[in-house]
Amino acid sequence: MTPWIVALFTASALAGYGDATEGIPTPEERALLVWTNAVRTAPGAFEDDYTCAMSGWQASERSAKRPFGLDLLLGRAAHAHSGNMATRGFFDHDDPQGRGPADRVDLQGYNWQYVGENIALGAPTPLDAVLGWMCSSGHRANIMEAEFVDMGPGAAAGGSGPLWTQVFGTTAAGHVDRIVLAGSDESGSGGRRLLASIDADGAPEVVAYVDGEAYAMARQTGTKSRGTWAVSVDAGAGCHLYWFEATAGGTTDRFPEDGGYAYGSCGDDDLDDVEAAWVSADTLAEAFGAVAGSGSDGREGGRVDIDRGCSVSGAGLTAWWATWCGLLGIRRTRGSLSARRPGATRREA
Repeated sequence: MTPWIVALFTASALAGYGDATEGIPTPEERALLVWTNAVRTAPGAFEDDYTCAMSGWQASERSAKRPFGLDLLLGRAAHAHSGNMATRGFFDHDDPQGRGPADRVDLQGYNWQYVGENIALGAPTPLDAVLGWMCSSGHRANIMEAEFVDMGPGAAAGGSGPLWTQVFGTTAAGHVDRIVLAGSDESGSGGRRLLASIDADGAPEVVAYVDGEAYAMARQTGTKSRGTWAVSVDAGAGCHLYWFEATAGGTTDRFPEDGGYAYGSCGDDDLDDVEAAWVSADTLAEAFGAVAGSGSDGREGGRVDIDRGCSVSGAGLTAWWATWCGLLGIRRTRGSLSARRPGATRREA
């Protein structure tokens, strides 16, 4: 085994769930997973935003599925493929070395039973990319495939626009046992909007911590136990650190498992990983004295009382961009791919 592969697996093994390592996941990649999970858990909630009629979908594609877990190895494959397409100026599932999605996933050491990939070029935002995929049969089939349980998101800025990659997979381990599967932030009316993908047994209590202050989140889409929770906060100017915590059925869960993410006017000195907008648990402890939740190494942090006065934002969804629709139409014949281990079939849209 070569030294760089050893280093890659060591970093992956030490990271807690949702923690950033070596620049991933970026803010755009976390948002891509959150919006993918939003349509997967409540496809009908976005009916007015699709450019296609849901009546033309398969019945199984109109029914809600469990949200994807964030997988670091699939994320590395997706991040690298988006970056490679941007750097080398191509748009395809197969890279110039002839490696396809399954090859790239194998390279990362993800022991898959099922694997799939969607790519998109030119969508201005993660939500735009997801809405476009949902109106292309092959891409939609991958997003709504019940066999897939993990996802790795990838994003890169290319000369012809943003390049987005979703890599889906399943291992023998099945679904990850987490309540908060992903979290992200975006601009919202009156402040910053925080979103979290939730998969709970029973109705969860979901909280976003911003600069150590707790904000109760409310369900935006999905069921009482599974879907997307959101809250808008007015944190003002400067660099702001945040993380999520949820409690359900006597279990408390945190995303990311250690440390936190950041938004706002953050300098390099404010962050431990600039590309991922990531801060470590030690940095949070220095900033606030105690960190809510517990990390993968068993550290216990102080908890902050929940502010129940906060409410979810009702901001509208991003509008469709016709210029990107044309790009998707050109490329959609090579936009999605899925495969299984030997004995199964490969499909390409």
